Amino acid sequence: MGRGRLMMRHPTLVWVLVAIQAGCGAYFLWEILAAILGLPTLPLRWQTRELVEIGASLGLVLGAVMGIGLARAARA
Repeated sequence: MGRGRLMMRHPTLVWVLVAIQAGCGAYFLWEILAAILGLPTLPLRWQTRELVEIGASLGLVLGAVMGIGLARAARA
């Protein structure tokens, strides 16, 4: 069973990946917009920020893998 078919059979996995990507992406987008607009923000502890960055990185990599798997499944 290919990755694409696995993801299509378990849509919860896809939604978890999307949620991780959306949450981490929204945090980083907020930081950028707040800096541009001069809005006050509460800085995260460095440990928490590292976890958010790891989550964002994993979300991007897993999103790419998911896209490749789904593209292959669509061709099959």
